[in-house]
Amino acid sequence: MGERQNCWKRKNRPAMNLYRRKWMKNNPKKRQEYERRYVKKHRAEINARRRKWKSETGYDRRRNRKIRERVIKKYGGKCACCGIRVFEFLSFDHKKGRGKQHREGILRTGQKFVIWLDKRPRQKNIQLLCHNCNQALGHYGYCPHSPKNTRPILHGRKRV
Repeated sequence: MGERQNCWKRKNRPAMNLYRRKWMKNNPKKRQEYERRYVKKHRAEINARRRKWKSETGYDRRRNRKIRERVIKKYGGKCACCGIRVFEFLSFDHKKGRGKQHREGILRTGQKFVIWLDKRPRQKNIQLLCHNCNQALGHYGYCPHSPKNTRPILHGRKRV
């Protein structure tokens, strides 16, 4: 583009924007086709911009925290064993074990599992435990906070 053309565009920017808006409103099918071709051609750049925006703004982190807080509140907001209420220490536990098999069955792990819990009514086989109680039940079959709370160890030898 020549210098004269750039100069003309700078002077007439509002008129160009008005024309473009009107054209897009009057030609929705052409606009959709153009956007489809553009996205197909520039997929990598679009994804890179989106990832950069999400990392810079912390969007995913805030969104995921809100979802997790909502699900924790739905499941009682405290450890079912020791009663601790600190958000960062709480985790989801399958009451009879076999959590890995359940998560693989529904094809959800990590935050996707929390979103899955959020979208469904409260599951009877899932409880809220602090990480200490959850690990103790999984590895040793009982929790030191309440020794009557036991679970059979489902894999490997019992650790002493």
